[in-house]
Amino acid sequence: MKLDQPFIRLPFRFDVDRLKSELDQLEGQHWMAHPNRIRGNAAIALVSRNGENNDDFIGHMKVTPHLQRCDYMQQVMASFGEVLARSRLMRLAAKSEVSEHVDFNYHWYSRVRIHIPITTNPDVLFYCGDEKINMRAGECWIFDSWRRHKVVNNSSENRVHLVIDTSGSSRFWRMLRRMQGLADEIVSVSS
Repeated sequence: MKLDQPFIRLPFRFDVDRLKSELDQLEGQHWMAHPNRIRGNAAIALVSRNGENNDDFIGHMKVTPHLQRCDYMQQVMASFGEVLARSRLMRLAAKSEVSEHVDFNYHWYSRVRIHIPITTNPDVLFYCGDEKINMRAGECWIFDSWRRHKVVNNSSENRVHLVIDTSGSSRFWRMLRRMQGLADEIVSVSS
């Protein structure tokens, strides 16, 4: 989805300790390699075609058994009040990067990707257009995936984001327009 600016911080903050605790439950055998075999990039499917371990964009989207084990992640995802498309935990290994690219698949014509960092540090930088930021743990961001973008993890730790795809309702788009002009207004989702 084309946006007016490269990054928009959404008015939510999530409980990082609870997210990390649920992430720890999923460590191990569940990580899938990136479909394009990008070195150091892996994912755990949370909402996917038929609720299975896949990276498909089309088909009947269902909650996976991985997400069913994670009550707080379900609450976080439901807090947006949106219909969700493919959603995943995305890991970028230490000293790895996702090279510069544009999301040109038809999926992105009408969808945005919400990023919620779970494990990160200041040495993880997200570049979009002419800007770069460090998304801090527990924050909530979207970015313009039609601009050239990349992610660089210069740290010695893995970076993991909860990544949620949605088309967004009119309420969602009104919130985005409001956030484009406001400083941080944070809504805490902790119970």
